[in-house]
Amino acid sequence: MARDDWDYIQIPKAVSEQIQREIDRQHLKDYGYAKPKDVVLDIIRKWLENQIGKSGPHVVEKHTFTMNIKKFKKKIKFTLFQEDITCQECKSTDCIHALTVWTDMDIRKELEEGGINLPNGDKLKKKQELLEMLN
Repeated sequence: MARDDWDYIQIPKAVSEQIQREIDRQHLKDYGYAKPKDVVLDIIRKWLENQIGKSGPHVVEKHTFTMNIKKFKKKIKFTLFQEDITCQECKSTDCIHALTVWTDMDIRKELEEGGINLPNGDKLKKKQELLEMLN
C-alpha cells in the first residue's frame, strides 16, 4: 500500500537485491536496517546533513530507544526513523509492540520527556486503527 506522505524513487532491482544480501550477511537488521529502503534513507539523511548541516530543516533524525513495556513484561528496542517506529524484535513497523508505543499515551509522554516526539493527527489515528484490528 503506497503512503501518501512519501515520494518513491526507483533504483535498479540488482542494486536493491545486493543491498538486501548485505543486510542479511552483516545482520544489519539488528541496527535498524530491515530493508534496502532503510539503507537508502540513511544514506540520503547523511548526505543532507553534509549538504545543509545538522540545523537544516530537512534533516531526518534517527533515534534508537529501549522501552520497558509492562504490558509485554519485557524490554524492547525500537528505532524511530522517517516518522515511523520499527520494533527491533519483530523487524516491523506494524507489530503489536510498535503500535503500542504509537498509541499508549503514557509511553508517548515518556518519549516526549526524553526528547522524542511522535506525530499526532492522521498518523496516530491510522496506528490506532491498526492496533484495534490486531486486538
